[in-house]
Amino acid sequence: MEDTNRAITVYLKLFTGAFPERISLTLVLGARVRDLMAKVERKSFEGISRKNSSLSLQDLGQDDLLLILNGRPIQNLQGYDTLLEDGDVLAVFPVMAGG
Repeated sequence: MEDTNRAITVYLKLFTGAFPERISLTLVLGARVRDLMAKVERKSFEGISRKNSSLSLQDLGQDDLLLILNGRPIQNLQGYDTLLEDGDVLAVFPVMAGG
């Protein structure tokens, strides 16, 4: 049986402003992409007003985001159910359209 009390550190790059916000988050062993994204939604970032922060993803739905885990789109893995490992890097891009 796995020890789910162990923690992993996952690095997050949010490309929602002019420059990517880079943060690290600690999650329990066995966490998935959906757990990380839920934690980002709940997390209160020091010195940053969530309302004005590029770290806030509240107005974006899952279909409005492109998630790249260690250089691979999560849709090519197990989507939001993709298991995270210590040291993983998840890049989050808002989907844009235009012409």
